[in-house]
Amino acid sequence: MVLFSYVLAFVLSIGVILLSAAYAYKHYAKTNEMCGMMIGMAYGTAAGFATGTLLVLPTGNYVMGMIGGTAVGLLVGIPMGRWGGALGRMEGVMAGIMGGQMGAMAGLMVRPFDLNLFMLYYFAVLIVLMGEMGYVIYKTAKVGFPMKGAVAFGLASAAALALPLFMNFSVF
Repeated sequence: MVLFSYVLAFVLSIGVILLSAAYAYKHYAKTNEMCGMMIGMAYGTAAGFATGTLLVLPTGNYVMGMIGGTAVGLLVGIPMGRWGGALGRMEGVMAGIMGGQMGAMAGLMVRPFDLNLFMLYYFAVLIVLMGEMGYVIYKTAKVGFPMKGAVAFGLASAAALALPLFMNFSVF
């Protein structure tokens, strides 16, 4: 049952990231190079951090969290960073590595403490980061407000924030 809570947390994390990333993908051509660099950095860091944290929390295996977090961060950061040209791609590379390393460290350091409280904090930070990145794209691309996407993002965010209130996050 505890493993299920971490799998569900990972699915919700990826869902929040993908909803924001889909909005970025839809409008990246209307943005500038700096926004493309921010896209690579934000999504590479978020994906690496989420994966690294959620691999280490239940298992305590720092090395697997570091490797998995870095790999997922690179898989997300490089393709999304290329929208910002060569500099954006490099931002994606560095963000993927940094996010994976930071996620694994955070997961290892908070294991002895209140994990349900940490998961609430984790989701709040992830939602703010992805929401703000969507707002940056919205303002830079100068497009209409995406009501359907905002509702989907809001529902996924509410589900993610409610998860630590109803699921048990503990260590094996």
